[in-house]
Amino acid sequence: MKTNFTIGKLFTAAFALAAITLSSCNKDEDTTPDISGKYALTSVVLVDGNTGDSDDASDLVIYGGSTNPETDPPYTAIIPAGDNAASNQGALFFVNEILKGAAPCTNQDTGTWTYLIDMQSGGDLAFECTSESIEEVLGTWVLTGTSSLTLTIESESLGTVPVTLSNLEITDTTISGTINGFPMVKNATEPIGLTNLQYIKVEATITKQ
Repeated sequence: MKTNFTIGKLFTAAFALAAITLSSCNKDEDTTPDISGKYALTSVVLVDGNTGDSDDASDLVIYGGSTNPETDPPYTAIIPAGDNAASNQGALFFVNEILKGAAPCTNQDTGTWTYLIDMQSGGDLAFECTSESIEEVLGTWVLTGTSSLTLTIESESLGTVPVTLSNLEITDTTISGTINGFPMVKNATEPIGLTNLQYIKVEATITKQ
């Protein structure tokens, strides 16, 4: 499997490298719902911008962020804890940029990219570049009852990065919960790598399309 990893995509690598485990508080559910389908990220609330420090509600700081990297100079983006804005400096925007980087889009203008996460019925996990009608299988997903959903995405560059979403809530159209270790780039002007990642805590929702 081949993914497109370039700094020009802003935050391409981090989530495309992730294995995501989702856990719910409901331990009594005996049936496993069918959650296969295509999903879009629709809501993100920043809880803690740095899970590695002692403050459980830190701001998220990203150096070198730019909404138009080829024309605008980089700046230091500071997103306060509690942020749920969809603006270019909001938590949803930055998390969405990482997810978008997993899609196999080829257009050099990354601003035109749109994507969906496809949990296929056979257990394969794919990312679809909907703006170019291209889809690529990047790993697998497994749901056990309603307590654990694991999406495993592999990368030749960084391997597998585990991310856990807890307090899971599943409806007919949405999956939501708390991601306690979502990987986020520290410096958008430097190459993506394990030394250039920080981990944040967010409340996130994906919605079936």
